[in-house]
Amino acid sequence: MKKLTFTFCLALILHLSSRAQLDCSGDTLAPSLTAVNLSSAIVDSNNWIRLFAIDFSLQASDNCSPENKLIFTFDSALPVASKINEEHYFKGKGKIASAHEFQVGKAQLWKPQYRSSEFTVNGCFYDNSSKKIAISCWDENFNEANDTTNFTFIDLANFPCHHVNFHATTRSGQGLSQFEVKVEASTPEFPLFYTGDHVLCANLAKDGLEICATASKTTEASNGIGVNDLLLLRNHILGIKKITDPYKLIAGDVNNDKKLTATDLTELKRMLYGFQSNFTKRHSWLLIPKDFVFASPENPWADLGWQNNTLCQTIHIAEGDNNFYFIAIKIGDIDFSAKP
Repeated sequence: MKKLTFTFCLALILHLSSRAQLDCSGDTLAPSLTAVNLSSAIVDSNNWIRLFAIDFSLQASDNCSPENKLIFTFDSALPVASKINEEHYFKGKGKIASAHEFQVGKAQLWKPQYRSSEFTVNGCFYDNSSKKIAISCWDENFNEANDTTNFTFIDLANFPCHHVNFHATTRSGQGLSQFEVKVEASTPEFPLFYTGDHVLCANLAKDGLEICATASKTTEASNGIGVNDLLLLRNHILGIKKITDPYKLIAGDVNNDKKLTATDLTELKRMLYGFQSNFTKRHSWLLIPKDFVFASPENPWADLGWQNNTLCQTIHIAEGDNNFYFIAIKIGDIDFSAKP
């Protein structure tokens, strides 16, 4: 009996030893994952919920990778491999994302200390309080197992859901990074200020309240200014090739005197060659209402209504989201080459 026990223990030790020394470099077998069948979370006062993928794992194992090497994400997304040991925002298969994308639920935050990604969910974006969430488990070779869980939002305080969205895009439709919005209204908590990328979201649940929004960006004055902008402006001034796009005309008026002259050309040269870092009479970006129609596109100064970049709107909760749209023009960037 003792001999059998010794033989069994020796076999077990050898098995575990061979497993520990197993070369998993060519492993293509996916791990196994069983997610919890049902889960719930309480929303905060802004209707946001923070979720960690590993919290939804009921059981996970792999043929090669030990349990403490398995990682967990949502929706088959992967963190950036070169940043696996540091926190970072990511989306898709190893693509870097921004903090803003994470904040609006379009990206995940990798948390190496937890072997898990974090995800934010806003209950206001869903028609009902429950949804299916996809969980992914990855081994060291990034083989994937996945499962789903039924997730329920619990709103104990019945916080109202409503969003006001502020959109800022260039003429080509690219979202503007790090712009600011000032929101004013006739109630004590205003004005409110928001800063972020592309689309700013506000939870302003006051049906029938009129709000007015002003968008701005004042940084990176030299962004997009190059020799081609000088040539375009010079050719326009000399009559060689006139600029007819109203947005390009506005961009070329760097000294804000409602016309394109040699003075604009001189200031643009000073910006390009580093003799000044800001425009003397302009912010670096101009945000104007997207729906403004120029009466005379070749002379945008004939009607200066676009200079009033404050948009006002009455919030109507029953009609869904309220949206404010702005077009972003980079001053001095006549050929629209600036990075938004």
